[in-house]
Amino acid sequence: IHLSLCGSNSSRSQTHFALSYCLSVIIYVPFLNIINLFDSVMNLLSTHDTPRILTILGEGDFSISREQKAESKLEGKMLHIAYERLFCALFLEFMLPGAPCIYYGDEIGLEGYRDPFNRGSFRWERTNQKLTDFFRFLGKLRRFCPALKEGRFLEAQYEKGYVSYLRVCDKGEIYVMVNTSDKNADIWLLP
Repeated sequence: IHLSLCGSNSSRSQTHFALSYCLSVIIYVPFLNIINLFDSVMNLLSTHDTPRILTILGEGDFSISREQKAESKLEGKMLHIAYERLFCALFLEFMLPGAPCIYYGDEIGLEGYRDPFNRGSFRWERTNQKLTDFFRFLGKLRRFCPALKEGRFLEAQYEKGYVSYLRVCDKGEIYVMVNTSDKNADIWLLP
């Protein structure tokens, strides 16, 4: 199987950071009761206290003036890169232990810098249907896959730009793989 869920040269640095952070949290907390800790984590990509995830992943210019931030919108290549990264981040958010939490507007692609720019109106006319459909798909997958709701986290493989792990419970299992590199990953799944 050749896997390239989220990979492109342009999106590697941000997604490598996200993967490294997620895995370092999981790897370097061995003295805690990891099962209870991670089952109760609120998985957030945006909040009212942070810039919108789409703006962060689109490498918005945080040095611009307040007036410019109010008018700023991602365009062209950077908007495409931001969405590519967001799909990867969302996939991880819903596949990891804990509760995926969605800040209003992220499901339609709302942008914005720090408060008050991250609290924009919910614009139904600007809905990104592909993104909204992906949220629905991830929600249904999580709802109907017992391993995603209650499965233990078992690390399988982690390299720069690539992570795979297993979520296992008595009712089933799911093998999660994410590749943010520009190289194909050869995965062998044994019966």
